[in-house]
Amino acid sequence: MLPAFLSAANDAEAGEILRQLLEVEAAPAIDRVLGRKLSRGGSGAESFDAADLKSATREELIRHLFKLRRGEAATPILNFQAYVSGVAYNVWVHELRAQHPARSMLLNRLQYLLGNRTTQHGFALWTGVTGERWCGFARFQQGMPPGPTPKLEWLVVDTTAAAREVFAGQDWRGLNLAELLAELFGWLERPIELNSLIDVVAQLLEISDEQESLGDEMEEHITSSELSPVDSLKWQEYLQWLWSELSHLSLPQRTAFILHSGVTIEFDFRGVASIRQIASLLGMPPEELAEIWNSIPQDDLKIAERLGLARQQVINLRRVARDRLGATWQKWIN
Repeated sequence: MLPAFLSAANDAEAGEILRQLLEVEAAPAIDRVLGRKLSRGGSGAESFDAADLKSATREELIRHLFKLRRGEAATPILNFQAYVSGVAYNVWVHELRAQHPARSMLLNRLQYLLGNRTTQHGFALWTGVTGERWCGFARFQQGMPPGPTPKLEWLVVDTTAAAREVFAGQDWRGLNLAELLAELFGWLERPIELNSLIDVVAQLLEISDEQESLGDEMEEHITSSELSPVDSLKWQEYLQWLWSELSHLSLPQRTAFILHSGVTIEFDFRGVASIRQIASLLGMPPEELAEIWNSIPQDDLKIAERLGLARQQVINLRRVARDRLGATWQKWIN
């Protein structure tokens, strides 16, 4: 239908094909993306109107498709489902940013700084083997596997108390953002996830909006909505590889990894594995997984309770899982 729309003799004919394209192909993808976002709640999800979001997505999609028809868009559409999903995510994030202006601005500043697009260099922002976004000094990317450490746990759990040691009594609110990050990274001596960094810096600088929990939503936007059609296919290939490798981990390791990772939702969303298959890998009834599905990723305390372990043991299990997956991934791509 898409080639037929692009080659239609006139706008009337193109409009009729577009109507079918939206109803048959685009609507399910839009419903899947926005339905999952709204059902998960958080980030003020209850304040969104599903019909308005779907309408906005359709309007944005129509605008993009007519630009493509007029030859004004240089990038071709290689995977229509991925393309529609990206548009839906962008609409969601646009509305999310409107609700969280201060934290959104902080995220933009952090990405700009970590990407070395200022006069301050030496930082880095990169994607881990499981889709998470890590940051720190550039040297942290080599020979320094990311993962939880006692310092990182302290900084995330009790930010103010840890900051007193980091800055040795200095008023951190008087530092510029580059100086603040340099002190944090120097003290941690290890990478930190971007999502965690947003929360830490926002608390230190007393940046907040009326709603909380922007970090998870923005992280998902970074890893999913900005994918080009080509990158989306690469992401699909990676998910299929990851799914095949998870079965080689021990049950506690894959439980600690799967229930804590936002990638888990992608397995179902991208058609790599169903909820029933994921439940089987976790050794639990499908009905039980379905009950907690909308709360994934879960925090470590809930996972620890499920496994009958201490929270730190769950963190350690996930670190081992990530290390093993990372080593296997390097062998697979080489």
